[in-house]
Amino acid sequence: MTVDNLPDNPPSSARNAALMNILQDVPVPGTEQTVCENRGSGIQDMLQALRAAHMSPPSFTDRLTSFKVVFPNHTLLDGEAVRWINKLGEHGLTDSQCIALALLRLGEPLTNPRYRAATGVDSRVATSELQDLVARELAVQEGVRRSSRYRLHPDLAAADTDVAPPEPKPKRRADRTDEILNALGDDALSRAEIQKRTGLSRPVVLRWLGRMEKAGLVKGSGEHRNAIRYRRTGQQRFGEPDRT
Repeated sequence: MTVDNLPDNPPSSARNAALMNILQDVPVPGTEQTVCENRGSGIQDMLQALRAAHMSPPSFTDRLTSFKVVFPNHTLLDGEAVRWINKLGEHGLTDSQCIALALLRLGEPLTNPRYRAATGVDSRVATSELQDLVARELAVQEGVRRSSRYRLHPDLAAADTDVAPPEPKPKRRADRTDEILNALGDDALSRAEIQKRTGLSRPVVLRWLGRMEKAGLVKGSGEHRNAIRYRRTGQQRFGEPDRT
């Protein structure tokens, strides 16, 4: 049992199983409750209550000889946070992604377990939604796989976060279409080669290649996903000069 898997409804493990079995059948005088339920649902009830109140998840610290739980004393999705998220102008964000952005706005780095604790989604959904925030350039990823941590994208961070929470810049999110088209030129490039030429991250490149394929600006070909090479179709963006 680790702190990271506490949000995943861990099984109850009693040090004295015989005593626990007795206590779960002993009623508290004057109530319909028993002394102990022996099902390990306390942490899940705690997380669900905090989610219902739109508050941050608790932090757990396990030091072998002691176990500490720290509860937040602030509402996560208050009116100010909702206005901040709306100013980002990003369409299609899920409720759980909005919760994640509110946490990132407060300067808290996110991990997959922390995301699950705050939102209640499973590990697969958490990974997918965190990667989508990176692709939208709302968050940046540090580390890989299980050591991954996510922070608010630097473009959204305020100069002095000790004075006020970061406010999104008024400009629209960067359109990476021209960067990728210019990187392609007349060549057929793999996703990794496009990353190298543009300096963009993998999630960002994949997001924009998907958009550009739907718009008919590029076309990918190849038998295997990792071997796909992308080429300009020759179709022009609105307002783009004729390359010929």
